[in-house]
Amino acid sequence: MVVDTKRRSITQVAIDVFLEITKIELYPEQEEVVRYEGGEAIGGGGEGSGKSFVGMAYLIPRAMVKKTKLYWLVGAEYERVQVEFRNIVEYGIKVGLIGKKGWSKNINPGWIEFTTGARVETKSAADPTRIGEVEPDGIIVCEAGLIDHESYLRLKGRAARKAREGSWMLLTGSFNGSLGWYPDLWRAGQIPNAQGLKSFLLPSWINKKLYPGGREDVVIKRLEASMSYSRFMERHGGQPCLPSHRVVYNAKPELHARKLEIDPNIPIELTLDPGYQPGAFAVLATQTVKVGGYHNQLQVVDEIYVQGFVTEQVAQIVMKKPWWKQVAEQGVIDVAGTYHAGAMPPAAEKWAEVTRMHLRGRKIELRAGIDRLNEFLLPHPITGEPSVVVDSINCPGLCSEWGFCQSPVEEGGIWLNKTNRQGNVVGGPEDKNDHASQALIYLIIDKWGYAHRDNATRLYRTDKQGKLVPMGI
Repeated sequence: MVVDTKRRSITQVAIDVFLEITKIELYPEQEEVVRYEGGEAIGGGGEGSGKSFVGMAYLIPRAMVKKTKLYWLVGAEYERVQVEFRNIVEYGIKVGLIGKKGWSKNINPGWIEFTTGARVETKSAADPTRIGEVEPDGIIVCEAGLIDHESYLRLKGRAARKAREGSWMLLTGSFNGSLGWYPDLWRAGQIPNAQGLKSFLLPSWINKKLYPGGREDVVIKRLEASMSYSRFMERHGGQPCLPSHRVVYNAKPELHARKLEIDPNIPIELTLDPGYQPGAFAVLATQTVKVGGYHNQLQVVDEIYVQGFVTEQVAQIVMKKPWWKQVAEQGVIDVAGTYHAGAMPPAAEKWAEVTRMHLRGRKIELRAGIDRLNEFLLPHPITGEPSVVVDSINCPGLCSEWGFCQSPVEEGGIWLNKTNRQGNVVGGPEDKNDHASQALIYLIIDKWGYAHRDNATRLYRTDKQGKLVPMGI
């Protein structure tokens, strides 16, 4: 096989060679993961999608070109890595990288030695002493959803120490629910993010040997009919569904999360929710732009989302932002921020004292405000654009409240409605994980009120010249 090495990385060439020697034919979804060269990837897989096979195909080509390197196979227990371990030994032998005595009989712990000098070691997240100070060049976490968040952070820290040398981390595994650090992390990898993270979809039906009919295979259809849609997608679709009891139910990562650019010619409006402990203090920086001449779009371009900070400290953070010179003279705050809290002065008063910026507040009916926010998230019937979008790189706090990613603060998460033990909504919104969303509601109501014709639901008609114009004009 002739390979043009001038235009492709050495890793891509090694993958080509590996696939040629082994005669492996990866499914397109699997190959997309194997060829990814970013720092951290998640292969969220349905049952039977070949997640363990992907891990093997990811590691061996990299071991072919990285001499004297160390790789880890990590599971919640040692037994969770045995399929990947066997696959690496089998195909490592096929490509001539592993000798007759090049692997251990046991996996608790186990090892594999490559002829290049590279070494694979098994680790158990249940035994943190085994995740010591050694810095691996690559980590595969098998059935990642079964390890705890602290173990994930510890592993991420180990891989990060060699990030400039090209270290990587691959997490594979099915989902056991829509909530928790692993589903949150997978969703974060679906949108622009600051972590260098990308997630992939490996549904069960990509395996044509098991399901020759693909998504429409009769076995897949029977599985789908036997359980709830969310459970089916988690176990077989390879992706966690957003919780059905989200308060901001119209928020969709593929529609609302993106990378935004700050327009230097448009004022930045600030909106605040002080979110007293244990909540988060949220400040959103927004710009209002016109979309296609049809409707306004509120763009959340940046945020401050912190715990344990007082008003003066947050104000100082805001004033150091490069966009501070563009901030409008007045902003919006939770009406409670204009009142005295015992002997403490109002947050709005302290804010003005530090920034010389006035904040106005008004009492807002919660349910009406939530409905208004969800209305603004609907796509416009002509432009297809919603009336609110958010920079997912700069605003992880707001995105986490909507279920797009993990929260940047302790005990943070999705803004949810109260439910009973059966999961049915039985009350209003929970009084937590809502501070950035509430701040956004304050601004929307302040600028456009509870009902205004210039929003995402505005209707249009065709005039005598065939042009689209707003109804009523």
